[in-house]
Amino acid sequence: ESECDGGGVVVDGQKQGLEPISIEVEKQLLTCGPPVESTVYDFLEGLARRKEHKHFPEPGVIKIFKKNPDDMAININEVEAMLKNLFIENPNSLTTLNQIGNFWRARGDTQLAIECFRKALSLSPDHPDLLLNLSLSPDHPDLLLNL
Repeated sequence: ESECDGGGVVVDGQKQGLEPISIEVEKQLLTCGPPVESTVYDFLEGLARRKEHKHFPEPGVIKIFKKNPDDMAININEVEAMLKNLFIENPNSLTTLNQIGNFWRARGDTQLAIECFRKALSLSPDHPDLLLNLSLSPDHPDLLLNL
């Protein structure tokens, strides 16, 4: 898991600083790279119909990006910049792919979220956090994939 602190990010127990990103990278859409061809879960109805899902914001998900429990607000632009940096540093990090998927769940882009979780699951098909985040969206029963 990763959590923010004042000067960087803790990923798998190690603090990583945030280097400034270029203006060009800053303007790019945060993604998990090209979608994977297939996963072992693509036969499930929710994944098979993933392009049909409506955009549905889940604002409660953004709380996972709090710097500390007492924070009242979360700067979504800072979170996005942090995730872009992490993805550039390690595009195959399960933690980063999972976090980007959760970012897009919070913002309401269901398709981007699913594609991030699919990419991570293509690297680690039995990862429990990835399966949970892909399968459960309590505010949107359409997304329950019955894993």
